[in-house]
Amino acid sequence: MKDAIDIPISTNASVTDLENARDHSSGEKPNDADIHLVEWDGPDDPELPMNFPFWRKSLITCIFSTLTIWVTFSSSVFSAATTVTSKEFHVSKEVMTLGTSLTVLGFAVRSLIWGPMSELYGRLRPLYIGYAIFIIFQVPVAVAQNLETVMLARFLLGFFGTSALAIIPGALADFWGPVERAIAVSLFSAATFVGPIFGPIVGGFIVDSSLGWRWTAWITMIPATFFGTIAFLNLPETYHPVLLQRRASRLRNETRIWAYHSRLDESTPTFSQILTKYLFRPLQMLFSEPILVCIPDRFCGLAFPEHPSGDPTGLPPRHHCNAPVVCS
Repeated sequence: MKDAIDIPISTNASVTDLENARDHSSGEKPNDADIHLVEWDGPDDPELPMNFPFWRKSLITCIFSTLTIWVTFSSSVFSAATTVTSKEFHVSKEVMTLGTSLTVLGFAVRSLIWGPMSELYGRLRPLYIGYAIFIIFQVPVAVAQNLETVMLARFLLGFFGTSALAIIPGALADFWGPVERAIAVSLFSAATFVGPIFGPIVGGFIVDSSLGWRWTAWITMIPATFFGTIAFLNLPETYHPVLLQRRASRLRNETRIWAYHSRLDESTPTFSQILTKYLFRPLQMLFSEPILVCIPDRFCGLAFPEHPSGDPTGLPPRHHCNAPVVCS
């Protein structure tokens, strides 16, 4: 009987040493596809996002949460301007509430676009594209001279801004472990509530001040641009398949061995797979999980309140309070 062979349990950029040693000790020709398949160098690989230092993980989480706050803030800040804008554009308050509703409608289609993009191109590229366009569409709202411009811009800033809401939860799972992830996701969830809750309050003060309702867009754009710049300068890519794909590309360039590849290079999701995962599955959950209907309904009631009188601030007329003032 042959003596046992001690085999080191470590991995290289293409395949584990364990598999290579077994192939060579048995005299079998190793599988070329496995040899050139790029994987992590074990759980301690310094490039693995899970191995980021705690301070860096915390910084990334805080930046993500800040981006979320300004996206969700923009969804409700315009509600404070409903009365003023309805008079300026000579339409009813019910029509003007579309300025808020269309932004939320833009949020609704997030999983159909931004989810698949983040799994094909990584977290940062679609996040930056969506967030940048979200900032740009604040300008048409601020300078609009007709109702159509306001409504279209409000829908598009919601559609593009929701890239943050769709991508960030998955990005948090890229570098936080199961235990710490609960805290990180809680911080992100809090950010999704803080934005729309403070939006009408801040918007009310802006509308009642000398700035006017158009500054609800400028006030959103300025800090969103500031924190977006911080994100651009500090956020690393965290999606594992894309990082391995980049490593494979780097190995091909360094070694001139063009067979190096990652699992993302092996198979690209088809249109039917994307449709099933991001369209049909959410619809299936909507009808099979009643709580998914109840929670958003209660959340929207708190974040976008409207009194039966038609006042979007949620304050009954008898209180005689300005929009930003909370009355008991």
